Amino acid sequence: MMPEMLNYVINNFYTDLQYKTLSEKHTNFLKEIVMRTAKLVAKWQAYGFCHGVLNTDNMSIIGITIDYGPFAFMEHYNPKFICNYSDKEGRYRYEAQPEICLFNLKKLLESLDQFAKMSNSDLESCYWQTYNSEYDMQMQNKLGLMQPNPALVKDLFEVMEKTGNDFTNTFRILSKIQKEDSLNEDVIVRLIG
Repeated sequence: MMPEMLNYVINNFYTDLQYKTLSEKHTNFLKEIVMRTAKLVAKWQAYGFCHGVLNTDNMSIIGITIDYGPFAFMEHYNPKFICNYSDKEGRYRYEAQPEICLFNLKKLLESLDQFAKMSNSDLESCYWQTYNSEYDMQMQNKLGLMQPNPALVKDLFEVMEKTGNDFTNTFRILSKIQKEDSLNEDVIVRLIG
């Protein structure tokens, strides 16, 4: 990427970026893209959205994605769900989206390595820390928890996978649980009905 184009993008789309040196400007720019992308894919995972075509050219430098050719919201929870019928190997399946976005960010780092001072391990660390924090917050809010509970979320998704429950409707059903209800088989049977 040419420095003129890089600076144009930063000056027009990252106006709040803080930096003291040109190198810091470019590094903080890349870090911001990493964080925006991590937050975006964490939201996808929390809401069962599958992009379908996460090639490097379908991810934008402003932290969004484009070309939603074959996309879908997952109906029945299946981590191996593929919404793109031409994706025979499942490269872009639901459970692979976080890794694919990280791969794409590493490719961006390769093109910016002469400007941004960030290693692959720093990029990965920033990505996973941001992703996990955003995902935990999304699931905490979605389940109405007082604090994040990754073990509970993992268990819930295992049950959803085994039972084939609808992704969205499971959360709608859980929203009907009253504060005074103790979560037991009778309550669940009454809710699912």
